[in-house]
Amino acid sequence: MRNGGAKCWGSNSFDELGDGRRSTAQAYSAVPVTVKGLAGAASLVGGDDNGSTGSGYTYCAVLKTSTAVCWGYVAGTVPADLAGIGP
Repeated sequence: MRNGGAKCWGSNSFDELGDGRRSTAQAYSAVPVTVKGLAGAASLVGGDDNGSTGSGYTYCAVLKTSTAVCWGYVAGTVPADLAGIGP
């Protein structure tokens, strides 16, 4: 998106859509949903694994300010600020 935001679609059982609405009913959206509170993203990455760790349900954005935010299974909040984490 032009403002550095993002849209997600698909399952939302672990808040993968980033809209703050975690659903135990395996909610699904075929329509792209705007990630809540995300602006200024320079790049995006999504986890993908065999499902054993849950990391396939976590998505992150690196912002133009060189900080990162994540949402989904591991983050627990939308979006979670990861400033100060890393090398």
